[in-house]
Amino acid sequence: MGASLARHVSELPRKACARPVLRGETDSKVLADADLGPVVERVIALSGLNREQLAFALGYADGSSIARWVRNLEAPQFARLWAVRTLRAAIVQALAERSDDVEVETTVRVRRARLA
Repeated sequence: MGASLARHVSELPRKACARPVLRGETDSKVLADADLGPVVERVIALSGLNREQLAFALGYADGSSIARWVRNLEAPQFARLWAVRTLRAAIVQALAERSDDVEVETTVRVRRARLA
């Protein structure tokens, strides 16, 4: 994180960083509202891996944890996903695609070799 961004985040009021938990609200309600399952599903699609392969890359024995993330039954472990460097671009793209405030644009540039 850049120094100016880190300073900005550290200066934010604590309550600005998290949504308040409402009385009687459960973790499952928060997970359902966050709806991060499609983000995980998109990361899987963009990475070219299947759930089992992703689980293995994250150190899980099988894809059951990934399946729970996709179904919003368990919070995705984004720190664990981020630790796999080859998934970072897919994570950023998947999160951006789910945001109403971000426009995702794909640019393809072809560098043509000059013929001698």
